[in-house]
Amino acid sequence: MNSNEKLKILKRYLELGWYLLPIVPNAKNPLLENGLYGASNDLGVVTEWLKRWPDANYAVRCGKDSGVVVVDVDVSNGKEGDVQLRNLMDKYGPLPKTCVQRTSSGGFHLFFKYDEAKEPKKSKLDQHIDFQAENAYVLIYPSHIGDSGYVWMDGRSPWEYDIAELPDWIYEVTASSKKDVILNDDGTVPIGQRHQYLLSLGGALRRKGEGFEVIRDALLAVYEHKCVKGSDVERERQGVVELAERLCKYEPEDPIFFEDNAEVTAKMKAVESEVALLGYVLRAPEAVSKVFAKLDAFHFLDRDCNIVYRIAKRLWAKGVTCDAKNVGIELGKKDRDIDLGRFIESSSVTNERDAEYHTDNVLESFKNREITKIYKDASLLASRGDIRSKDIISDTSTRTLSLLNDTEDKTLFNVNEQVEIVREFYEKALKGENDLNEPTGFQTFDEEALGFPKGELTFLCGRPGHMKTAAMLQIMRNMSFRWTRDGVNKHVVGFSAEMSVTQCAMRNVCAMGQIDSIALRKGLVDRDVLEYWLDEYRRNMRVFIDQTPSPTGDYMLTKTLAINQTHPVGAVFFDFIALSGETGENESLRLSQAAKKLKALAKTLNIPVVILSQLNRDIENRRPPIPRESDLSWSDSLTQLANQIIFTVYPYKFHKNGIVWDIETGKEPSPNRLLLFLSKNRDGAADMIKMLVKPEYGLIVDPADYELMNQLGLSDNLFGE
Repeated sequence: MNSNEKLKILKRYLELGWYLLPIVPNAKNPLLENGLYGASNDLGVVTEWLKRWPDANYAVRCGKDSGVVVVDVDVSNGKEGDVQLRNLMDKYGPLPKTCVQRTSSGGFHLFFKYDEAKEPKKSKLDQHIDFQAENAYVLIYPSHIGDSGYVWMDGRSPWEYDIAELPDWIYEVTASSKKDVILNDDGTVPIGQRHQYLLSLGGALRRKGEGFEVIRDALLAVYEHKCVKGSDVERERQGVVELAERLCKYEPEDPIFFEDNAEVTAKMKAVESEVALLGYVLRAPEAVSKVFAKLDAFHFLDRDCNIVYRIAKRLWAKGVTCDAKNVGIELGKKDRDIDLGRFIESSSVTNERDAEYHTDNVLESFKNREITKIYKDASLLASRGDIRSKDIISDTSTRTLSLLNDTEDKTLFNVNEQVEIVREFYEKALKGENDLNEPTGFQTFDEEALGFPKGELTFLCGRPGHMKTAAMLQIMRNMSFRWTRDGVNKHVVGFSAEMSVTQCAMRNVCAMGQIDSIALRKGLVDRDVLEYWLDEYRRNMRVFIDQTPSPTGDYMLTKTLAINQTHPVGAVFFDFIALSGETGENESLRLSQAAKKLKALAKTLNIPVVILSQLNRDIENRRPPIPRESDLSWSDSLTQLANQIIFTVYPYKFHKNGIVWDIETGKEPSPNRLLLFLSKNRDGAADMIKMLVKPEYGLIVDPADYELMNQLGLSDNLFGE
């Protein structure tokens, strides 16, 4: 089908009042940055989409805007949506004849009129039947997936047949529908669905007004008698108690969807800001123009907040005062029972500055939710290792799956293509360009080990006190200085779960200015000297430091991608892996989950991600104490994910702890000597690299940097010991 023919069909949809949105070719993901919220009924807009993406699929946004809702019946891969629909009709009554579309997988879409008075919501009618309403969309003819397309049944297109009213029994079923939990044959709840099962039960009890003790006891009883247990029963019981505690943080009427810890916390904070902001809007309607200029109703997570804000903004746009009285009148017209006192009584916002703070919180929360949805899919795609995939963040208007973009990116390469890849890399190497590695700024290391591999994980490991954190901070500074000097718009993101941002910044400034850290802590540093180096730090450092105590892999991925929207990220560091907030049946699984998500981040942005890790005490029983991969905690689950493993060894620290380094002479090593051992390095052949260190400054020096060595009074003769 050519573009002119496709445009004629799209015009017919627009004439029906439908809001359309472009979809990734041969897929179901929106091409627009703001997803279904960018749907349009404007012919000019749709025409521009068609010019930009001639092969795109198209969808209709369901709900109020287009005036339609859809019963989506899935029969793909043995699913029995058609059987389930017949069973529902046998139980509740028939469905009226209406417009019907056959889907690409053999299922069908039944289109019905949207009834705002009944507030239809996106939900499930049965396991394989979805009800698509507000905040949903469905693909429409002439879209296609693979060799199969979407097509209207004979005589049942919306321009040939009237769309029918939706029977009341559909609303009754959707109002009571819940996420399916498939039980085992013996009626027990499998481990993989235990959380959802207990969450649904606990949420129902909380909505009825039950308190912590009742919910806790009920969930524990269900866990004991109905759920399949894991290997650590006590830990699982404690998790059930914590789930009850989380549920009770919400008032019974709060319509929030409870999920895992991190998402619950983020959503709770978002709703708190939404409620606070609406209290301000209802109390001070004359001062809310800045709020209305920044926010739309879809930015609000809480359903009641969404409805109240939409009404308030509509009144304001009409020149009507949007106070609690007028908003209450509008709610009454629509028979919506929402207590406006909830917003006014709980809001602490009293001025424009507070309102601006909560407005930014609402926007940030919405942005993070959208980014999470976008990049969870994208990170999975990136984790397949497609080395030619476009940087998925370079144009978020193309959304997740369009990282394969307008060109023919793919994951399978024939011999000729492989030859061209090698030739292209060689030509760049002749020009001194290197797309595969990021230099660390240590000349010796970069020459021998080729720096950090892009799109891969590097583990930087050592015992406590063996300079691994100093090495991390030094490399972060080196990268920042080089990018600033060369005018490259890249930034470092550091997740410091162990040290505070104060400690990180102080250590960086001391190393840069060769300032004794103890003197700085005691206030013995000249103010002018300090101000000079603080100014240098401000001008040269391109570093973001996040001090979240126990960040999850999803948090770090989402946070980094959010930063990358405005400040392109060139490298990520995490100190350290054991402090990850991931959960799992055991420590090995917990740590590997965090590492896998960070590896997906590395591939997504094609940057090095460096993870710090402790070594266990086995190394201290070895003479000399040379590290091995087996010294890395949970080495089996981590080493296979790493492209590069580096051990930092500070011989002087071993000696001070009574561990002999030089077994032949027993001589005390120099405090200015540091060794880097490369246990695993797929891109280089170096085994050990010698470095120098000034511990009082936390400064690591490359032996090739003769100028700095002379300045500090260091000598490479230290390695002749």
